[in-house]
Amino acid sequence: MTGRARVLVTGAGGHLGGHAARLLAETGHEVYGTTRGEVNHPNEVHWLSCDLLRLNEVHDAVKASRPSLVLHAVGLAGGNDPSALLEANVISLANLVVGLKGAPIERLLVVGSAAEYAASNEREPIREDHLLAPNSRYGLTKLFQFELSQMALRAGMPVVYARPFNLVGPGVSSSTAVGDISKRLADLMHGQGSGVLDVGNLDRWRDYVDVRDVAAALRILLENAPPGGVYNVCSGKPVLLSDVVDTLLSLTGKEVRLRRVDGSPSVSFQVGDSSKLRALGWSPEYDLEDSLRDGLQAHFKPGPGS
Repeated sequence: MTGRARVLVTGAGGHLGGHAARLLAETGHEVYGTTRGEVNHPNEVHWLSCDLLRLNEVHDAVKASRPSLVLHAVGLAGGNDPSALLEANVISLANLVVGLKGAPIERLLVVGSAAEYAASNEREPIREDHLLAPNSRYGLTKLFQFELSQMALRAGMPVVYARPFNLVGPGVSSSTAVGDISKRLADLMHGQGSGVLDVGNLDRWRDYVDVRDVAAALRILLENAPPGGVYNVCSGKPVLLSDVVDTLLSLTGKEVRLRRVDGSPSVSFQVGDSSKLRALGWSPEYDLEDSLRDGLQAHFKPGPGS
């Protein structure tokens, strides 16, 4: 697809949806972004107050935006409340699918998660055809979301599905391991806290990708991916979480002592294969250390709303 399009971005007040909405607007699209509560985000996005749990508000947002492209970036990663996870990750998409029924859209891009994949004993990059068997409530609700998107696809809706791996960079949620550690280190840099940082198991290999690179991938998928496609969004590089923490500590310039505490169990190795996405012209641009630095610095200035 080329040229200017009307784009509806759900969850445009969040970290990933916000980056994607701004990028889409900067590249010439007419972008409408949904946010809950007051509409007070001043930039080139046309803001719509919309709670996706309210079907009438979804219908109003679709009517106001009249989109040809839709990016569904609403989601919840943190917490173990199954009701909240189901509402954010499943019910919101269900209502959006109903609200888009009959609308002449070219593409609906749904943002899933690598948490949908089963753990693997092999230290090989995960492809899109890897077994789906999540080991967390969050991953389970994202798998429900995926199955719902596939039902919509079979019913004729032009759905594309993206699975980002571990996000880093400015504005990333503190519900992620790196986001949480970055937030607590930023608090220490503000003079808050005791100089001791509680951490879980850092002997975990992960695939880290900057939120701005993910936003760029979403733009490419939204404009060019054929309906029915599923795409990993990842760097393809395994990185130890302990190395990430060491980098963050060096960026703070503070004396911080790590204290190991028991945490929830997690797979030891998860790295993705982004060959399908790269074939569409995408490649990550941000260096991991720059992403971590920018993520820390983001805690020292106001962030986007939710």
